[in-house]
Amino acid sequence: SHCTLALPLVGANSDVSASIACTSTTKVMTSANEAAASSDTSNFYTGSFEFDGSGDGISTADNTDFEFGSGDFTVECWVKQDDTSGFDVFVGKYGGSSSGEFLIGKNGNTPTFYWQDSSGNANINATNFTGNTSSWYHMACVREGNAFTMYINGVCENSTTDSTTINTTNMKLSIGSENGASDSPFDGYLQDVRIY
Repeated sequence: SHCTLALPLVGANSDVSASIACTSTTKVMTSANEAAASSDTSNFYTGSFEFDGSGDGISTADNTDFEFGSGDFTVECWVKQDDTSGFDVFVGKYGGSSSGEFLIGKNGNTPTFYWQDSSGNANINATNFTGNTSSWYHMACVREGNAFTMYINGVCENSTTDSTTINTTNMKLSIGSENGASDSPFDGYLQDVRIY
């Protein structure tokens, strides 16, 4: 009942959250550069979206549904990397260290979860899981109360406590790159991106 974004990313970039949660409104998603549906690989649904690491992305305008403040939330997606280097964004509202809210992505081959308050960035990284180019993995980043936790394939990878209120900005929500632009572009495939 709390789903505010649901992107299967099979055949189209359409948000289907309103058909999952009657309180959600459909977000208009815009693809940039060559972000496109692909049948090359998928974890399920026989399709996914491909990002080539050169500025591809999907974005939607700022929306209060993505402004978490001090509340609970979950951001999740399925990922298949095509490289294990660089800092890549999977999902986020982030435009640099002074204008960010949150992001999930990878640093090299290590999944990472960032959030930002008035003091700057805080983050946790996967401690036991290493990203690779041969298999899909599920990443879920959760805040419950003051606990921030990262799960990979349903297993807790790292957790910390933080009583912060996450920044509110006018940044776009972006999939596959930072702020819908060419920064921190992801090279690989994404599927079933959801926010609760």
